[in-house]
Amino acid sequence: MNTEAILQIKQELLNLESEIDRIEYYVSLLESGQKEVITLYYFERKSWTEIKEQLHVSQRALIKRRDDGIGELVKSFGFIKGVKNRKPG
Repeated sequence: MNTEAILQIKQELLNLESEIDRIEYYVSLLESGQKEVITLYYFERKSWTEIKEQLHVSQRALIKRRDDGIGELVKSFGFIKGVKNRKPG
């Protein structure tokens, strides 16, 4: 039972690592301002105040960059999902 559980956990970990790699790849394709805000806010867990001070940009502009970047990520993932689910023929 332990061996089976360990193998299942390893597989889940591999799947999650694959998803993280995919997310990081698509984030790297974003426009630089969007990429920077998403990286600082989600990956580095910085506050809006810290990001404002670092980038010298208003919070409103940062939120717009974040929202635009997330929109692009949603489109990218939707496109890939559509390609993966497309039936041959």
